[in-house]
Amino acid sequence: MNKTKVTLKEETRQELLNNGVALTQVAALIGKSSETVRNWLKKNTENQIRYDFLLAVCQVLDMEMSQILEIEEN
Repeated sequence: MNKTKVTLKEETRQELLNNGVALTQVAALIGKSSETVRNWLKKNTENQIRYDFLLAVCQVLDMEMSQILEIEEN
């Protein structure tokens, strides 16, 4: 059985960590604190691929899912 690993691209993570306004906007869109979202980004947690989180990132950064995700099939 093939497994698919989905992760947030490193450049997307860094862009959010370095841009406080974007990070705050993402946090507001999903109803979490900026600190919570920052912690998700610093640690490689499954919360990084929550659908509501990914949609918020796409909206704030004006990008598509394919531009912010790395998809690896094993």
